[in-house]
Amino acid sequence: MLHQLVQDHLEDYLAGRGNPVHRGAVLQHLSGCSECRQVVEAMQLQARWVQALRPRHDAAASPGFYARVLERIESQTPISFWSFFLNPAIGRRLVFASLTLMALLAGIAASTDGDSDVLGPMEIMARHEYAPAPGIDQQQDRDVVLVNLATWHAPGNAHDAGLLPLDSQ
Repeated sequence: MLHQLVQDHLEDYLAGRGNPVHRGAVLQHLSGCSECRQVVEAMQLQARWVQALRPRHDAAASPGFYARVLERIESQTPISFWSFFLNPAIGRRLVFASLTLMALLAGIAASTDGDSDVLGPMEIMARHEYAPAPGIDQQQDRDVVLVNLATWHAPGNAHDAGLLPLDSQ
């Protein structure tokens, strides 16, 4: 950890500029404090390494470089969203998937009959109309028996059979 005097004037000392009085005070402190001297020497070594990485001369672009880059950028056309679908492999897959979906939906539509008079157990249970007396409508009697069979529970548990409300124990 650097002492306050070195911290305050470290940048000027490393750059070789600043007030000579402050520079002398930093030198005097560094001669007596080995911890601060080691830190400052490490910083000076790092500064030499960074300076060694600098190029010897300014790197300048060759004549016409910027013009060639600009020309190349302008010559590239923006890629359209629709160009993805124009790719032959993807286009074929898309057409095949669309035809398969259309055939599947047509098959479902053909197999579904909207005028069906036959009711399933769920439709029978959902109806709110009262059934005629047994024996008058044979189809209705069959539906009632089917509902009774579908909703039957084994005896032994009054809750399962629906005989007791759920909150009673």
